[in-house]
Amino acid sequence: VHMVFVECVRNINTHQCLARKAIKLTSKQGEENELPATAVREIAVLKSIQHENIIKQVYN
Repeated sequence: VHMVFVECVRNINTHQCLARKAIKLTSKQGEENELPATAVREIAVLKSIQHENIIKQVYN
């Protein structure tokens, strides 16, 4: 099970507004906290797209 949060953050040096997407992983006892396959695919697709309306990954 996981929860996704998107929030607006501001770079303190450039004052640029950025969207930060965080995935909170929750697991049942005995399960590992692994990134869901859908999240891995989303990251791969976003990295491959170059368009002015698609945000870029800034930080890991």
